Amino acid sequence: MLILLLAGLFLIMLMEAPRLLLNKMWKELIVFLGLWAIASSLAVAQFIGIDLPNPTDLLNAIFLP
Repeated sequence: MLILLLAGLFLIMLMEAPRLLLNKMWKELIVFLGLWAIASSLAVAQFIGIDLPNPTDLLNAIFLP
């Protein structure tokens, strides 16, 4: 199943990155690859069973007294 996850993530990159390269959209490519790397890391970490913090808990701590 991990191979399917990695294949799906790689497919997403293969669909988006070439278009950005051909159109010379360098800033968009950098942002895309950065967000893709973060999302991929989080997806793999969750898949292998690492407990990730819930962002809602952080927001509740900030905004709710």
